[in-house]
Amino acid sequence: MSEIVIIPKTELDDLRAKVDHLIKLVSDISSTSDKKKVITNDQLIADYGISKKTAQNWRTNGVIRFMRVGRKIYYNTEDVLETLRSHSHDAFKRKSLRP
Repeated sequence: MSEIVIIPKTELDDLRAKVDHLIKLVSDISSTSDKKKVITNDQLIADYGISKKTAQNWRTNGVIRFMRVGRKIYYNTEDVLETLRSHSHDAFKRKSLRP
């Protein structure tokens, strides 16, 4: 059986405002979490099929931005994608060897 609770309108309005605020916070967090996702060095290596040495060379040569916390290395996924985009090349058109 449902219970009916009577509360003053001001308390109801306050409760609605708090719920709306929480919904906005959750929405903001979910929309920015995709843009600001951070991955570890191991995730970079696995996701992009590169070796540990390649990842180290990219960091040493300034090819890719990274963050270091203690001994752990992190990358912002947007930085990784931007690095890959800036180093991409158009496919070469293959010339026929036959006359």
